[in-house]
Amino acid sequence: GGRNEMKPFPASGRNGGMLSGWHGPSADQHGSRFIQQKLESCGVEEKALVFKEVLPHASKLMTDVFGNYVIQKFFEYGNPEQRRELADKLAGQILPLSLQMYGCRVIQKHLWGRVYKI
Repeated sequence: GGRNEMKPFPASGRNGGMLSGWHGPSADQHGSRFIQQKLESCGVEEKALVFKEVLPHASKLMTDVFGNYVIQKFFEYGNPEQRRELADKLAGQILPLSLQMYGCRVIQKHLWGRVYKI
């Protein structure tokens, strides 16, 4: 379609192509699942590279049908600084995100992490 999509491309560069094909603020299902799986098992350096690409688009991804899962995974598997940076993106957006179909899941994951100190 005419949407910008996030799709992993063949390996290039140090990150093994994990996000070398990032094409904008919306995500497609396969790209989202790929990144989610990688975040559960990748190293600190790879995670930092992915986070650097995701953070500028985080606000848009929070309300995306597939992108919200990537943000949730960072709330679960990101380091404390990454979680704090994502939480900063929530500032002033709690109510609108809570009322949005996918954004509410991000809010729930963030709150869950604060309660259970992940």
